[in-house]
Amino acid sequence: MPKKVLILGTLLSVPFQLHSSDWFETNTPLAQAHQNLLTNDLEGMFTSLVEVWQLKQNKNIQSHLNDLFVQSLSIDCGKSLNNQPFPEWIKSITITNIDIQSPGRDAYQVLVEAQTSKELTDVKLTKWVKKPLSSDILFSRKGDNVTNGWRTYLKRYNLNNKLSIGLY
Repeated sequence: MPKKVLILGTLLSVPFQLHSSDWFETNTPLAQAHQNLLTNDLEGMFTSLVEVWQLKQNKNIQSHLNDLFVQSLSIDCGKSLNNQPFPEWIKSITITNIDIQSPGRDAYQVLVEAQTSKELTDVKLTKWVKKPLSSDILFSRKGDNVTNGWRTYLKRYNLNNKLSIGLY
């Protein structure tokens, strides 16, 4: 009995403070991006990330934002960021980043391949917001559509530098 009274007295003398500890001290778009990533809200994380990219052009934070974006893509390969399917007339779009290394010279290219059932006059890949990748481009149509009804288009961008990480 004295043990119970001693334990009860000790418990009553200890102050109880129950409060939720916040993960982050501020409520900035960057903090929201982190919170949304930690709670698997990738759409919310992406929205907050775009807001941070729009607000700041700080070189110190840019690599951090890119790393955060890459981390979000590794969760589900970016599938949950946009759940809108392609229109029925687009079968596939493939973007390939190519580094060509030869003695004394490095060359960089980006290939955009689109397979469609409609005739296209152009395919464009631009860096967000509306910045062209290169003026050295080649647009062509591969093969014919006689066999399967699908047309394949290829656009090659010849670049002076490696393609930077970001939104396109």
